[in-house]
Amino acid sequence: MLPAWRERITGYFIEETKDNLTTIERGLLNLPTTLSDPESVKELCRAANSLKGGAAMLGISSIQKIAHHLEQCFKAFKDNLVKPDQKLELLLLQLYTTLQELLEQFAGPFGLREEVAAQIMSRAWPVIEELNSHLQQLLNQGWLNNCRKCQYFYGLRDAGNLLICAVHPAGPQEEFCRDWEGHPAGADLEISGYLA
Repeated sequence: MLPAWRERITGYFIEETKDNLTTIERGLLNLPTTLSDPESVKELCRAANSLKGGAAMLGISSIQKIAHHLEQCFKAFKDNLVKPDQKLELLLLQLYTTLQELLEQFAGPFGLREEVAAQIMSRAWPVIEELNSHLQQLLNQGWLNNCRKCQYFYGLRDAGNLLICAVHPAGPQEEFCRDWEGHPAGADLEISGYLA
């Protein structure tokens, strides 16, 4: 039997989870529309972050990890670093389905047993690895487009050094920067904070 405080927190988490899952599902099923509205993208980030935080507080690492990976992708969308393609949408939906399955098990009469979580996560890791790889590929492809706008330098790294525009450290005033001269040839890009 759970202590009363943990039972209350678990109840709040399960209730909040329903709203967060609905937000994520709605956002993923209408991704082009969602991405055209910055507030909707922020809602996706908040929903994933809330699930991650609640799961961490309750010690449910499987849910925490899946929510974390979703949140990282949503942050890349929020920062306009990547445009999703069909493959990315499919991978995100697969990850969402995994999250939904874990949460249904957790809310069920027997809770999320360790062996069940391990089995679900063993199916999820290949999806996570493919998602991270594909997102990295999309982020690298977007480098030529994104670097034309100085404000998108933030978070990109070249050989471990954070890239920030020296001419316009707060970002350009116009859509395209007049001072852009190109990106470093052969830059070895790491995308900090988006892949974990």
